Amino acid sequence: NFRIRAFAEDMYATGEALTVSTHLEKYFDPIAAATEAGQICKQAIGGKKGSPGIYNIIIYPKVSTEIQAPTPALAMNKYVMKMGLSWLIGKKKGDKIGNAKVTIRDDGTREYGLATSPFDEEGVPRKRTILIKDGIIQNFFTNTSLSEKDEESTANAGITIPKPTNTVFKPGDHTLEELMEISEGPTLLITSTWYTRYQSYAPPGVFSSLPKDGIFLVENHGRNLTPLRELRINSNQYEMLENTIALGKENKQVSTWLNTSNNTVFAPYMLIKSIKMTTGTK
Repeated sequence: NFRIRAFAEDMYATGEALTVSTHLEKYFDPIAAATEAGQICKQAIGGKKGSPGIYNIIIYPKVSTEIQAPTPALAMNKYVMKMGLSWLIGKKKGDKIGNAKVTIRDDGTREYGLATSPFDEEGVPRKRTILIKDGIIQNFFTNTSLSEKDEESTANAGITIPKPTNTVFKPGDHTLEELMEISEGPTLLITSTWYTRYQSYAPPGVFSSLPKDGIFLVENHGRNLTPLRELRINSNQYEMLENTIALGKENKQVSTWLNTSNNTVFAPYMLIKSIKMTTGTK
């Protein structure tokens, strides 16, 4: 897991990128990561304070660990639900929780995944478990002791409680450039976030998250990117999945420092509509 940041003389202009794999010769490219971080940093120079409002947002794959993956990696944990700490309390299999374009699985067998292993802490062979299909809840992940009658473990046992393996999003069919082209209305390109904080874990999982490094106003359907700063995402987990209207065609493995989902994620670029952005008053 290689993470690199780039800095400019403009102290607010930074860029970050990463490359993640279990093998140095497969999908591990530190040069490409360094190049990406430098390009984001350079583009972010001279950014101005953004205006609050409702925007479409296009997120880089690593942003998903903060604002998209927490539902499948945290809220769909049977133990978390039993403890009353999930924003999916009251939801059951068959309930709609996201846009029809959203399909997510927990995959402990994913090739080159950081969370891949032969079996879980109870010795159950790892599995691929569909959690959400076409926006509909299919399963919750669990271990042997929390499994219901006639229900098998999903092979997610940790030392004490269930834990996610690799959270894998089903890709869409767009390039990043196409996502910028099809987005209608004010649109932001967000390359990284941190300081994700929850107002409550109760439904619908209200949170805020602070974009860092490059954040850009997409103009002329992507032909121009204007650097901004000092904006914050204000949303909830239901909105994140329901408002995902298009996805990129390629997944990237990401695992970020102190991320909210606290696991490895395979995600594409995503276009999410109608998200509230706020800014400080000073």
